[in-house]
Order: sequence, then C-alpha cells, then structure tokens
Amino acid sequence: MSTGGDRTRATDASRPGVGGAPRGVEAVAVEAGGGGYQVLVGPGLVPEGAAELLAERAPAHRYAVISDDRVGPLHA
Repeated sequence: MSTGGDRTRATDASRPGVGGAPRGVEAVAVEAGGGGYQVLVGPGLVPEGAAELLAERAPAHRYAVISDDRVGPLHA
C-alpha cells in the first residue's frame, strides 16, 4: 500500500546526518496542491538538529512542529 510519499534515506557523507541531524533520518516527499514539500522523520531531530536543519532547508522566522498525544510528551 502506498502512502503517497516517496521515502528516501537522507544522507550526506560529510555530516553525521542531514543538516547536522542524526543518521537514519528519512525524507518523505509529499505532493500537495500545485507543489510539494519534504517531511523529515527520524530519531533526535528535535533536540539534536532541528534548528540547523530548518535554517538550511527553509529559512523563516517561525516554524511548527506537529506531533500527536503519544509522541509529543516524549520530547516535551
């Protein structure tokens, strides 16, 4: 069954992971409405690499982290 996203392993030999994020991060390509975006999934993204990763990929003054009742409390 397809989830509609193209999962690719995000790697860069010069860094521990994507944009300083830990190895094992997956980039899921999501196509929506006339465009698309990537969702990065992996252990340690929020505490270890989110700020640098976001600054590199999507410079902005505000970001949102989306979670659920189960995962959110584990990283709060």
